This record gives sequence, structure tokens and C-alpha cells, in this order.
Amino acid sequence: MKKIVLVLILLVAIFFPSASFAGDWQGNLNFIGGSRGLNNNWQPVESQPALDIRVDFGAKDWIANIVIGISASAKTAACTNTWDCRGSLAEFYVGGQKYFSVTDAFNPYIGLGISSVSAKAEFASYYNKVEYIENTTGFFIQGGAMWRLGALNLGLDLRILTGAKFSKDLKGLEDANYAQAGFLIGYNW
Repeated sequence: MKKIVLVLILLVAIFFPSASFAGDWQGNLNFIGGSRGLNNNWQPVESQPALDIRVDFGAKDWIANIVIGISASAKTAACTNTWDCRGSLAEFYVGGQKYFSVTDAFNPYIGLGISSVSAKAEFASYYNKVEYIENTTGFFIQGGAMWRLGALNLGLDLRILTGAKFSKDLKGLEDANYAQAGFLIGYNW
């Protein structure tokens, strides 16, 4: 909880002093699809397909935009001949995102903030199902390159989550840290 309060205070201190409340607003709604790699403790489900829905917005004269998003990933695989394993993550995050306008169309970016993560590990056989759920928080850094073609956004996105340690043992899983790469498509205003 202390991490969340600290990040929110920092965001307000960074963004609002430079805000012109009469200024023009800008933003993006982007969908990112890609692959998420968790640490080896998640084997055999450490490599998961991921989907991310991200919105960022701010006044044109702000240093950076506010970014808010949700993401999810999951994978099922055989653990043994009789047991299947399923690992999944669901995440809500908030932070800041800075765009660097190289040209009108090409905009690299970098963002950082705090994430709330829910992790689930499931083990199922023909006769039994066992489920473990853990919630944690961590910090993210993301970056990429986005091309604006009119109102359409196309790009590449990289994202890292760190510091998302579990408070108790989740069947041998220590954390929800990951690295993710994906393709971006969206809308800008």
C-alpha cells in the first residue's frame, strides 16, 4: 500500500504543476499482443501469450502522459502424464509515459509505474483440481516505438515487471516478474 501511495504522490507532483488546464488534450488507446516470459520456476508454463489494453492521456504541454492499463496472460501444459498445469497472471497498472517525437509519424516512448498483479497456479487431473492464488505489487518499465498513421497507431512494445515477490510460497513460485515483447495497434487523438 505504501508503494501505491508513493507512486501516486510522485505522479501528481510531476504532471500537475506543468499542466495547463485550458490546454489541448492528447492520448492513445492501444492493444498489445505478444509473448510474456516468466522465470524458470513457472515451468512448463513460463512462456505465455499475453494481451495488454493500455490508455494514456495528458495535456499537450505536460512532460509525460498518465498511463493506465490491464493485461493478462495464461498457459496450460502437461506437468506429468496425469496432471495438467495452468499458470496465469492478471495485472492492473498505472504510471507515466513519455513520448519522443522524432517525426510527426515516428514516436519512441518509455513508461514506468506500479502494477497490482494476481497470479494463479492450477493443477488438475482426471479426479482432482488444486488452485493457488497470490496477489502482489511490482514496478514496471516499458518502452517501444509507435508510428502514427493518421488516427491509427502501429508499433512494437517491450515491457518488464520487477519486484513482484510473493509473500508466501505459491507451490514453488517465488514471483510474478516477467519480460514481454509484443506488437501494438491502436487509436490516437
